[in-house]
Parts: sequence; C-alpha cells; structure tokens
Amino acid sequence: MKTEWIQRAKWGMAALLLTACGFSPWPDRDPIQTNGLPTGDLKFYPGPRLYLKPGESLQVKISGIVTGYACTQIQSLDLKPDLDLSAAGGPVYVSAIKALVPSLPDCAQENGRDTVVTFAINLPGGKKVWLANSEQDLTDSTSTAVGTWHSDLLLQTKSDSGITASGRYVFTDSSSTGNGFLTADSLPACAALSSAWARRKQDSVFVNVQWVEQDPAAQDLAFPCRDSGYRDSLPVTFYDSL
Repeated sequence: MKTEWIQRAKWGMAALLLTACGFSPWPDRDPIQTNGLPTGDLKFYPGPRLYLKPGESLQVKISGIVTGYACTQIQSLDLKPDLDLSAAGGPVYVSAIKALVPSLPDCAQENGRDTVVTFAINLPGGKKVWLANSEQDLTDSTSTAVGTWHSDLLLQTKSDSGITASGRYVFTDSSSTGNGFLTADSLPACAALSSAWARRKQDSVFVNVQWVEQDPAAQDLAFPCRDSGYRDSLPVTFYDSL
C-alpha cells in the first residue's frame, strides 16, 4: 500500500508532465506545492554503519529525488518513521520532502537529484533502524548500541603497496575494484567494528574507523558480547565511490 505522500507526489509529477506538453493543470498557471516526491535509495552516508550511538546526529544520502526540472525548489527535507511500514526490530524511516514544482518551467529537465540530510535517532540500545525508498523497499539498516565509542584514523601512502598495518588494524586497498577491507585484532571484550570510510587524497588514503565497546550491563545489547582478543573485519567504503 502506497503512503499518502507518495500518491500526492505522483499526482504532482503527472501534473508536471501535462505542463511539459503545453497544458496547465493549475489556475493562472501557479506553481504547485507537493508534500512528497518519489526517491531512489536511502543510504547511510558516507558509508554503511553497523551500529550507532543513541541520539547521535548522522547523515543519510537520498538518491534520485524525482524533481522533474532543475528549477523545482525543495523547501524542506527530513526523515520520519513510516507508520505503515514494519520491519523486524525497529522503525522504518522514509524521506519527508516539501517542494515547489513550477507550472511552466523555463529550465532544463532533471533526471534525479541527490542530496544528504542530517538527523538524529533517539532510541534506546539494541534497536534496529531501517531506511526505505518511496517504493517502500528497505535500502539500509543499522542498530543502536550503548557503550564507549572510539574513532581511529589510518594513513596509507603509496609506498605501502596497498596493504597497511597499524596497531591492531590491517587495511587492504583494492585499487582495481575501488573497494577496501579492514581487519582489527585484539578488540576488547564486548567490542565490535561499526564503520570504516576512506578517502583518497593525491597518493594517500585516509581511513576513518569507528568501533564501540558495548556496556555488558546494558539491558538491550546490539550484538552478543565476546571475550577480549576478538578479531573483527568489515568492508571499507570510499567517499569517491558513492
């Protein structure tokens, strides 16, 4: 079942197409304000996040917003839980877009617009959070984790030949595929990697690593606690590949 805002968005797009053919669906050819526009995938930015801190501000990339024309004005952009959708473990967030669609556009057509929105999720630990597009397809997810959060920065230079070892980390850069892989040894008890994002700058690669040491006394755990010395790994997302 489509939500009401998707239906309104499709009505707005249909009216816009009529306008492009020389018909004006609005009195005096006034622009129309719509409370929803169709979108493509919603993804955590700049890359996947396995866990997040409750109340933390985070970014989501919304791809392929169907604006129709470059002069369509997006007046407000946010994320909200969709009460018509349900997924295992927690809420599903969708885009909430208000836009002003021109009645007689004097600008170029636009296939789709990408943007990044910042918002906070205020949920207790151990809750699953989902993102969905306007077709109600689940496109990304994460879980809230209560504990001590850590951030580390790795530097890989050209002389490292694609493999960098630093402290507990080993980072492998596969230039041929644009992907990377990170392994962490000897993590503390009840700890896990959350995310790893990389960015190239000239002949160097900077890798930002986030991991969480979960409070074992927390009522709801995001992942099972393990003994100290645990080894964890995850793919590395490059900014320039998003």
